[in-house]
Amino acid sequence: MSWYRIASPGFVAGESGMGFLLRTASRHGVGPRQLTRHLGLRFTGEVWRGDVVLAAKSLGCEPHLLSDALPQMPHSGCWCVGGLELASPALLRSAWSQLCPHCLVGARYHRLVWEFSAVSVCAAHRCLLIDACPTCRLPLRWDRPAVDFCPAGHRIKPVSVYGQTTPDQRLIDFTAWISGQSPVSASRSTWIDRLPREDAMALVRIAGLLSQEKSAVSARDSRRVQSVRECSAWVLRGFQLLEQMDPESPSDLRRCANRLDGAALSRLAGRTRSAATRSLALRWLSWMRRGRRTRRSSARQQELGLSSHQEVA
Repeated sequence: MSWYRIASPGFVAGESGMGFLLRTASRHGVGPRQLTRHLGLRFTGEVWRGDVVLAAKSLGCEPHLLSDALPQMPHSGCWCVGGLELASPALLRSAWSQLCPHCLVGARYHRLVWEFSAVSVCAAHRCLLIDACPTCRLPLRWDRPAVDFCPAGHRIKPVSVYGQTTPDQRLIDFTAWISGQSPVSASRSTWIDRLPREDAMALVRIAGLLSQEKSAVSARDSRRVQSVRECSAWVLRGFQLLEQMDPESPSDLRRCANRLDGAALSRLAGRTRSAATRSLALRWLSWMRRGRRTRRSSARQQELGLSSHQEVA
């Protein structure tokens, strides 16, 4: 095996960059870490570092294909993958992979859409994705023998139990929209369809995962790697919150503002390229600040009232 020009299996449309490197390493009987080390690539946990263009030439593929399929962070400050600019690395499942075993029967390559944490189902087979081996329950890390094998060497095969519980239709429609198979998203509110796909994923995550009313999640828990079932749960919570509101209604914005994460909204407003998303995030932040000032004023008045009562007593 020559480390100067490596024969690769060829890029497939819609394939993830990590999956392509895994297929190439499996073809030559080496591990993905050994392959990426010889290519001069290094994964930091969120993005890939190194000369991706030189690595693509060594693999004999078009540089833009590998560059678009690998999570990177250019000067814009966003996490770019698949042509989307994500406002947070939490929207990617970079630590280990998730997949649909039914899809691998027809074509053994890892789909790019499976790398988004907001995607937890397969729209084609209407089933939940898996992130652990059904035989040994080990997490499906990227450092494994092949795309359809787990780290322990067990082949991942479709089992009828995966299709017994049909996921919520909103999850299926949302996955089809993110992957470009459908022109509209799962929400009954058409205002979500007018947003860029990356912004819709970010808003659903902010509304579902960081909602103070639905789920009290700490900042540390929101950064950890979540299972497929956990991701599907916060996507549904996010839809339930967003589909019931009108972005033009001040009362709806005020009602939802106290249940969202201000830091995440600030990052989204600063990094999005959509004027509609930026306007919505800024209006939400404005209502959050108004509510914070109102609560502080009420608390101050209560303190002053308590102090005056104590003085009179």
